[in-house]
Amino acid sequence: VTAPEMGRVLAAVLARTLQPDLGPDGILEFGGGSGALAGQIREILPNTPYTLLEPSPDLQAQQHAAVPGIQHRQTLPEHWRGVLLAHEVLDAMPVQVLELDAFGQLHECGVHWNGEALEWA
Repeated sequence: VTAPEMGRVLAAVLARTLQPDLGPDGILEFGGGSGALAGQIREILPNTPYTLLEPSPDLQAQQHAAVPGIQHRQTLPEHWRGVLLAHEVLDAMPVQVLELDAFGQLHECGVHWNGEALEWA
């Protein structure tokens, strides 16, 4: 069971956090599970386009039933002007964290043990 299935707090925090960066394409969520998070965010941001990247026809049908008006894609778009959101799928996959510094240079971030606690390095 994931957070959206247990309440609306995650959706409320995400909607408030993502709203300034929505762009014209809105939100593209990778996966989407039952569609619970998409439905909750759409209730808060009803005029925001919301697309799920979902290859499973069975999950697409379940998501359409749970969230009317949601769009689906089966492949990544070449361009996206909005938010890419990963909760149900990509949050469980290993990723690299990159950070853009003040000079426009990318740096890979990692977790480091400083002898007392974990910290970003």
